[in-house]
Amino acid sequence: MQNDSISVALGLPRLKILEQQELEDRFEVTVMYRQGDGTCPGCGRLTIKERGQRLQWKQRRRLRNKAVFLRLIKRRFRCFGCGKVGIAS
Repeated sequence: MQNDSISVALGLPRLKILEQQELEDRFEVTVMYRQGDGTCPGCGRLTIKERGQRLQWKQRRRLRNKAVFLRLIKRRFRCFGCGKVGIAS
């Protein structure tokens, strides 16, 4: 099967690309952090207990005269020690 696409590096090594699509006026790329744990903002401990996810939109540079939008899935983690919630980064 012939594929009529090419890969373009986004220069974001900490992110993993989950999905991408080209629309008429922009590119949309769904990404999430590669790191599988989070650091507590209160006590600094590492935690792997995921509490939920939050979606955030970021605009990157243009590609072929179209804007590139990142749909960033940010995972939230709850600390086992103090109970505070942190975001993986």
